[in-house]
Amino acid sequence: MICRILAWTGLCLAVSVLGAEILVYLETGSYAPLTFAQIWQNLGMSSYVRAEDLIRLRIWPPLWDKGLLPVLGAPAWALLGGLSVFFFLLALRKRR
Repeated sequence: MICRILAWTGLCLAVSVLGAEILVYLETGSYAPLTFAQIWQNLGMSSYVRAEDLIRLRIWPPLWDKGLLPVLGAPAWALLGGLSVFFFLLALRKRR
């Protein structure tokens, strides 16, 4: 049940972000994808900086630089859509 809720929520967010990108494209004529990092920074820059500092200074710097930054730099609709598919598949597996 939780997996299906997470999947539908992620799918709605992915469609919303994609819709916002399409509107910006129609207004400006150029495509500038909204990344997950940009959304996180807009929602709470201090938490983004704290997470970066925690991972870089206390855990392992390449984890942030080579692991998380490429993921956070992906278009948000793709990341949210991918997570939604993952949770949908997880929900199907639990159902059987």
